Parts: sequence; C-alpha cells; structure tokens
Amino acid sequence: MAEAKTNLEKNISVSVGQRVEALVQAQSLILPNDYVPDNALKAAWLMLPNILDKDKNKVLDVCTPESISNALFDMCVRGLNPSKFQGYFIAFGKELKWLTSGFGNEVVAKRVGNLKWIKGTVIYAKDEFEYEIDSTTARVKVIKHKQVLENIDVTTIRGGYATYELQDGTMDVVPMTIAQIKESWKMGSLKGVGDAHVKFTDQMVIKTVKNRACKFLINGSSDAALLEDKDPDSNVELAVAHNAIDIGFTDISTGEEVPPQANVTQGPTPKEPAAAMQTPQQKTNKAEEPAAKATEPNTAAKPDF
Repeated sequence: MAEAKTNLEKNISVSVGQRVEALVQAQSLILPNDYVPDNALKAAWLMLPNILDKDKNKVLDVCTPESISNALFDMCVRGLNPSKFQGYFIAFGKELKWLTSGFGNEVVAKRVGNLKWIKGTVIYAKDEFEYEIDSTTARVKVIKHKQVLENIDVTTIRGGYATYELQDGTMDVVPMTIAQIKESWKMGSLKGVGDAHVKFTDQMVIKTVKNRACKFLINGSSDAALLEDKDPDSNVELAVAHNAIDIGFTDISTGEEVPPQANVTQGPTPKEPAAAMQTPQQKTNKAEEPAAKATEPNTAAKPDF
C-alpha cells in the first residue's frame, strides 16, 4: 500500500514536470530565468506528505490525484516555490488548491511589475502623520510620520501605508485607513475575524497594504490575469485555519519579513530520497522528455475569497 502511494506521488510529480516542460518547449509558457520547476516540485513533495486539512487529515489521503496535479501545475505556472513560503497547499474538501501568499505576490510584482523594493508601515492614533498628492502625477508622498514606542497599540491603529520603489527610481505610497483595511478583510472566507487578524492585527495591516500595492503593479502587467489571486490576505488566513502554516511576521529590529513556519506533523519523511536541486543551466541541458497528457487547472472551481 505504501509503495503504491509512493509510486502515485512520483507519477504525479513526473507528469506535472513533463507537462510544464512541454509548454515551455512549445513556447506556450515562459518561466522566469531564475525559476526551475523541478526544484519547486521536489520542495512541494517534501512538504505535502505532512500537510493537514482543517480536520487534521493528511491532504494526500483525502485529495484527488487530479487536484494535486493541478495544484502543483498552478504553482509552477506562477513561477513560485513553497519552500520560500510563496504560497500554500490547502484542501477544500477533496480538492487541493495552490494559494499564493503575500511573499509570492511580492516576488511576482518584482518579476512583472518592475518592483525594486516595498515596505509596509502601520499608523497609530497618536502618530503624527501627513502626506501629499502630486497634482500632476497623482503619486503620493509621505511628508511626516513621527512615531514613538508608546504609540504602538494594536487597538488604536488608524491605518497603514506601503512605500515602494520601481526599478526606474519612481517612488509611490499606497495609504489605507483602518476602515478600508477591515473592509478588505471582510472579503475573505473568515471575514477578518480569524486568529491571525485578531492576534496579530499590526502584521496583517502591513500585509494588506503591501498586497494592495503589489496588486496594482501585477494588474498593470501583461501577466496579470494569470498571476493574480483575488485576496492574498485571505489566503494567509485560510492557510492558518486549514493547518497549512503559522503566520509570518515582520521583524521590528530589521524591518524584514520573517517567513511563516510550515505546520506539519511529526510523521515519517518520504521514502524516496530527494534528488539534487538543479540550477537553471542544468535544467536547460536536461534531455527532453515526452509530455504527459493532463487537464488544465480547474480555475472555474477556484473558491471565492
């Protein structure tokens, strides 16, 4: 039984890899130069055996092989990697889905939206905060934001803003009031009242303003329809609720986002040893394999969140 399951997992991984390779060879799919699908697939299969659904069942035991294949394919098409916390595998009943995280959207914005860097900031009630809008370009600039340690209180958050710079040096700010942010949270399946939003409100505010800025950049690119998820904040909340991850944070001392940790059981590791990760050059030199027939991801069945 265990051997048959291992063979099924191997067949799915090989099938998805061949499917992606066939599209790339046919020039129907263009992947980023620094992305190797085989590496992402290997990383996914190291994680999937221990990912649980909301009922604490292993997703590989309850989800259909077709949905597992499509979730892996969706991950590859987006050029993302679960080991870098750029998305989560979550079970919706018997269907496994790939949901892009805030980290993933930032990666995509850098690839297709010319993003250089982005930073999210929380505004508290006692902060001195002013911004102005350029009458010609309509770009926003923060004039003043004075904050002292005593101002930090998640019960008095007024709003937040994301500051970003593009590769050409252009800078802009995307501000949001707390009312706007909470309305955005209500669009999610858990309506913004899950543990992540309640216990770590400041961190979710930062994620929300950054995701809005990234969404503008991604939607303005030619790949927007392929790469955008409706609500990355909801994806984080769903991942927490479905036991896929623990919430990530922004390290106050460094300003850097700390990746969430995978929520896995202490089960046995996969029997098949992981193959060595390939570099993009090694991938280019790999012998071409015949493409396996597979259906396209069922985007119509994607949950509304």
